[in-house]
Parts: sequence; structure tokens; C-alpha cells
Amino acid sequence: MRTRSPLWVWCAFMTVACVAPAQAVSPRGAFFRSLLLPGWGQLAIDAPKRAAVFAAAEGAMLAGAAGTAIMGNIYRDDYRALAAAVAGANLAGKGDGYFSDLAFYETRAHHNQAALIYDQPDPTLYAPEDDWQWPSTEDRMTYRRYWNRSRAMGQRLDYVLFAMSLNHLASAVDAAKQASRRNPGTSAWQNVVPRVGTAAASGRVDLRCAWSF
Repeated sequence: MRTRSPLWVWCAFMTVACVAPAQAVSPRGAFFRSLLLPGWGQLAIDAPKRAAVFAAAEGAMLAGAAGTAIMGNIYRDDYRALAAAVAGANLAGKGDGYFSDLAFYETRAHHNQAALIYDQPDPTLYAPEDDWQWPSTEDRMTYRRYWNRSRAMGQRLDYVLFAMSLNHLASAVDAAKQASRRNPGTSAWQNVVPRVGTAAASGRVDLRCAWSF
């Protein structure tokens, strides 16, 4: 769950968007601007208050995502260090399942005995080089708390990222609607200009779609 904070990218985008001169922007252009960066489309159509709402929400969620990722990494480092120093676990090349088993079994032998009983017909058995042994249940529970907190931070980060995606979509739809209201002669997606062709007498009409960004 190691991530780098994209806050500086967001700040750079917002700085450029704020200083850029206002110009006529199509609904489609406003939509994709705000889909990329919430508030950008609103700024482009001179709706700064609406832009501030979506940009502030994005900034708050970016900060929350960064903080959650940092805390998750701290807890991850803590439980891994505890497993190596206290239980004597060999962490090289181990996956999530190994660290999960460390949270629930005092020793490798206890895990293998339980696996032979409950995980048939294909039990996961650890070799001697994967051995661990918690000196006490208290040590194992301390490890388990760190492990649980790290997992909780990962789940929370997923929720924040999902909320951010909703903010992008909501900002994009709002920008397109606002652009359409400022340019009532266009739809939210395209300008359709009808042109009567050579077969107009038969009732056939040719349509040309003009897209602008």
C-alpha cells in the first residue's frame, strides 16, 4: 500500500487553471476537463464558486488518501518488524496469507496441525524455513492489532478513492450542464447541424456532427 501523494500535481493543475484566461468552452470540453480534474471545467466556463466546491472536496480527499496510505504503511512496517524480531519469522518472499497466519497461530506447527484437519483436501503447510514462534499470546495479539489496523487503512483508502471517482464524475456532469446553460444552442455533447442533401425530396436528411473542445 505504498503510494506517493499526488497533492503537488493537483496544486499545479489548479494553479494553471486559475491563471488561464477565460474562453468559450463547449459542454463536452467542460465535461472532460472536470472529469480529469474536478473544478477545472467550472473554471473554464467562469463558474468559480462551483469550481471551488469540487476542488475543495478533491483536495480534502487527496489529503485523506495520503494520510491513510501513510498510516497503513506505518502499521505494515510495525507488524512486519514485530514478526521478524519477536516471532523469528523469515519474511523474504512471503505473501499476505503468511502474515495472516502469523496473526492467528502461535507457531508454524500449530498452523500445520490445524491445516491438516480443516483445510483438506489441499492444506497449506509451511516448511521449516518458514518457521515462527510467538513467545506469548500477548505478543501475537500485539502483532494482530497492527496487522488489523494496516488492513483497515487499506480498506479505508479504497473507500476514499471510490469517493474521489464519484467527485470526478459529479464535477464533470455539473460542468457540462453549466456549459449547456451558458450556451443554450448546444447540447451537452455535440452540435448537430442538419443539412438537406440531394435526396431531400424523398424525405432523406443528412446530418453532420460538429465537435468542439
